[in-house]
Amino acid sequence: MESMKKDFYGRPVSGPEENLEALQSIKLPKNILKPYQKELNGILFKAFDFHRVNNVDAFVSMKYMYIHPRVNTPHLIKQVIVHELCHVLYDAMPEMFNDGEIINEFSERRIELHRRLVKMGHNKHPVQFFMYVKYRADFDTMLHVEIPENEMRVAIKGLFPSIYSAVSFEEYWAVLFEEFFENSDFVKRISPRVYNKIFEILEECNE
Repeated sequence: MESMKKDFYGRPVSGPEENLEALQSIKLPKNILKPYQKELNGILFKAFDFHRVNNVDAFVSMKYMYIHPRVNTPHLIKQVIVHELCHVLYDAMPEMFNDGEIINEFSERRIELHRRLVKMGHNKHPVQFFMYVKYRADFDTMLHVEIPENEMRVAIKGLFPSIYSAVSFEEYWAVLFEEFFENSDFVKRISPRVYNKIFEILEECNE
């Protein structure tokens, strides 16, 4: 499809007609409109090498969000926008996100994940491998390649909302932030601390 240009909540968007039509049917939550308009200059639906190399659906660079055209339904587009906006806010407000209690919570869950995997017979990596909270490609590979998905889903139950959310502290935040706008009670059950902190972050963003 030919690339088109439209407006989405006061920011220019461009891309294939299919993606833009889906985008126009989305309603963003009111309490993220201000940070969306402050932190983003626009959205472009286009495939880049970065998407392929890093196996991601979207990324933000120089205040523009680049979404792969394969993300073409309203539900998925909204999830991606909210998820990536969380990453932007994480960079802009690190002091809000790097809460000591939440970091400890994430670390303790990583240790418990290690214990469960060892019990299941997956003892290739020592517990120290699970202690680095930033993104590591080899940890990502362990989660998504080394261990069968059905076993990993059992291992994360009650600890992480998804396999991907266990890959790093920042992704733990982004997945829970995304889930907050779909099912806040789920986030409250998984992590009351994150649940309460999201309200603090949104209040700060909307002052």
